[in-house]
Amino acid sequence: MFYSVLFPTEESAARPRRKTAPDSFADLQLDLIMKRGLGDYQNSGLEDIYYTPVTDAEVIRYRQEVLRELEDPSVKEALHTIVERFRSLREFMDGLRERPLSSVKDPMVSHAPKARNDISAFLKKKTPDWLNMGRVLEKLGQFTDTLAAFTERVAQMRFRSAGLRGFADYVVAYCSSERFREMDEEAGRLRAAFGEIRYCLWFKTGSSTVKVLPYEEQEDYVSRIEDLFARFRQGDAQDFRKHLEDTPVSEKMENEILQLLSRRYPQEFRELQSFCEKYLRFDDDAVIRFTRELQFYFGWLEMTEKLKEEGLSFCYPTVEDGAKESFVQDGFDLALALRKREGVITNSFSLTSPEQILVVTGPNQGGKSTFARAFGQAHYLASLGLTVPGKAARLPLCDGVMTHFEREENIKDLNGKLRDDLKRLKELLDAATPRSVFVINEIFASTTAWDAQVLCGHMLEAIIQKGGSAVLVTFLEEMADFGPQTVSMAAETPENGRVSYRILRKKPGGLSYAMRLAERHALGYEEVKRRVGG
Repeated sequence: MFYSVLFPTEESAARPRRKTAPDSFADLQLDLIMKRGLGDYQNSGLEDIYYTPVTDAEVIRYRQEVLRELEDPSVKEALHTIVERFRSLREFMDGLRERPLSSVKDPMVSHAPKARNDISAFLKKKTPDWLNMGRVLEKLGQFTDTLAAFTERVAQMRFRSAGLRGFADYVVAYCSSERFREMDEEAGRLRAAFGEIRYCLWFKTGSSTVKVLPYEEQEDYVSRIEDLFARFRQGDAQDFRKHLEDTPVSEKMENEILQLLSRRYPQEFRELQSFCEKYLRFDDDAVIRFTRELQFYFGWLEMTEKLKEEGLSFCYPTVEDGAKESFVQDGFDLALALRKREGVITNSFSLTSPEQILVVTGPNQGGKSTFARAFGQAHYLASLGLTVPGKAARLPLCDGVMTHFEREENIKDLNGKLRDDLKRLKELLDAATPRSVFVINEIFASTTAWDAQVLCGHMLEAIIQKGGSAVLVTFLEEMADFGPQTVSMAAETPENGRVSYRILRKKPGGLSYAMRLAERHALGYEEVKRRVGG
C-alpha cells in the first residue's frame, strides 16, 4: 500500500532522521541551498529531509523517478493544484489541535493518529463552537471535491514513477471506499440543508445590539437596486466589487450570531455537531502526507528551473554503493550560483579506482575553495535524491559529508589553532564510515611547512584506510603526489596572469604563477637586477 512519495516503503520512512543541520551545512553553504530549495514552502516541516542523507540507493532512485516525472508540465500542474488546495486544509486542521505542527516530534508523522489526541477539544466546549464546526464542514467538502476531481483527471494520465503511480492508485481506491462515499454524501446533504436557511439581521443605530429574525419574504433590496440601474447599462463595465475573505472580521460576533441561529434551527445544528464528531479526522494521513512531501520536489524544481533558464545545467546522477568510478562534468558551486546568477564558472572532476582523493593546489583566490564546496554539495545533494549541478554525474552512495574549513582562532581557547585542527579532524575520522566524503580546506596552515606535510600525510593515510573519497585544498604541493590514491588538480594560471577560476587535472604549478605575476608587474629577477644595478 502507498505510504510516502519520498520513501518507497513505510519501513524506510520510519528510519530516524536528523532534527538539526549537520555540521557541514554552513561550510558547504547548504543552509542557503535548502532555504532557496524550499522556496514558498518554508513552513512545511521538510527540513529533516534535507538534514538526513539517504543511505539506500533504492530510495534515491525512487525520488529521482518522481522528480523527473514532475518536470512534465502537465503532471506538475495537475499535482500542484491539489497541493495548493490542501495547504490551507493542513493549516486549518493544525490550528484545531492544541499542539501545533512544530511541536510534534517527527514532522513526517505529524498527521498520524498519535498527533491527533487533542483535535476534538473544541467540540467539548460548554458553548458549542459553531464557527469552527462550519469550517470543518467546508474543509471536508473541499477535501472530497478536490480528490474526486483528481481521480477524474488521473484516469486520463499514466504515471511512470512508482511514487506518483502508487498515490494515484491509492486515491482511486480511497474515493471508491464506502467511508468516503458516505462522508461525501452526508456533507453534501448537510451543506444543502444549511444553504436553505434564510434569516434577517437587525441592527439598532447607535447601539451594539444585534438580533436574528426569521426571514419572512422581506424584499431583497439588492435585487431591486440592480433592476433599477439595469436600464442604464450600456455594455460590460469594469467590476469594482471587492472580494470579501471567508475569514470573519469578528469571530466573536459571528459565533454569537450562530448561537442565536442554532436556537431557531436546532435540528440542522445538532446534525452539524454529530457530523463533526463522526468525521472530524477526515484528512486522510496518506493524502495529507503526500501533498506536504510534494513540496520538497516543487520547491527544488522551481529553484533549478530558474537557473536552467540562465544557462546552467542540472543532471540526475547515477548513485552506486561502492562505485569504482565517480565524476561530475561541468559542475559548479550552487550556493554561489544562487547569489551571483551570472558568470558562474564550471569545473569537472573524476576518480577511478584506486583513486580516492583530489588534492587541489594553486594560488590564493583561484577558485580552490569554491571547487571544494561544489564537490561536497554534489555528493550531498545526490544523497537526497535530487539533481546536482552539472551535465552528467556518477557518484558513490554517501552517508554524509565531513568538512574541515579554516576557522578564526578563539582567543579564549588556550589550546591553540593547531590543536583545534587536530581535535576537529579526529572527531571527523572517528565518525566516518567507508561511505563518508571528506572536504578538507587549508588545514594545518598555522604550523611549519614540514610539520604540516607530516600531519597531512597521516591524515591522508587515515582517509584512505577509511575507504571514502575526499577533496583536499592545500598549499602543500607535495601532497598531490602522495600515492596512487591521490589525484593532482591545480588552479589554471593563464599566460596573462589573470585568474580563470578553472581547476584542471594536472600537476601543481609550483612557482610558475608567482613568476608570471612578478614579471607582469616588472618585478622579475632580470628586471629587478637591472633596476638595482642602474
